[in-house]
Amino acid sequence: MITKEKLMEMNGRGEVHYEGCYNQVDCIKHVGPRGGVRYDIVYARLTSKLKTWKRKPEKFYQPIKYGMYDHYFINEQNCMCFHAEDDCKPVVKISNTSVFRK
Repeated sequence: MITKEKLMEMNGRGEVHYEGCYNQVDCIKHVGPRGGVRYDIVYARLTSKLKTWKRKPEKFYQPIKYGMYDHYFINEQNCMCFHAEDDCKPVVKISNTSVFRK
C-alpha cells in the first residue's frame, strides 16, 4: 500500500507497482532451472505532482501513466492497490522443469 506521505516524498518522479485490488496480482520473480531470472511486475510511472486539498487533508490525487497510451490516477480510495518501487518484495517462484521438453 502506498500512502500520501510516500507520494509526497516521491515528488512526482519514479515508478509504482500495481498489486491488483480484486484479483491480487503480486510482483513475481521467476527463477528458471538454469538460474535465469524473470520479473512479472506491472509498472506505472508518476506523471506530475501530487494534488492535495486544504479543506480535506485526507484527499489526494496522483496521475500515473501505464504503457504508451493509458493514464490513470492514485487517490485515497485505490491507494491500497499500489506500492512504491523501493518497497517491492516480489514473490519468488522457482521452476524445476524446462519449458522445452524432449
